[in-house]
Amino acid sequence: MPPAIDAPCTYLSDWVSTKLRWSLTVDRAERDTLRQLATGCKSTDVEFERVKPTRPALLGFIPAVCWPRSGLTGPAGR
Repeated sequence: MPPAIDAPCTYLSDWVSTKLRWSLTVDRAERDTLRQLATGCKSTDVEFERVKPTRPALLGFIPAVCWPRSGLTGPAGR
């Protein structure tokens, strides 16, 4: 979390709006942590505009530089 006293609520708002905007998932642990951290953010609004996909994502298109350097060059070792 950001060290500035007034920054955590803005940071959390930005985090949640990014998740909502891009329809990203949240696991239970992340959800619980976000809820706990947001208890002190009573007057913080979360604003977002959902992104509408224009075409299906191509998993094979992800460049090799995005993958960890574990010998993998793409999805499932391709």
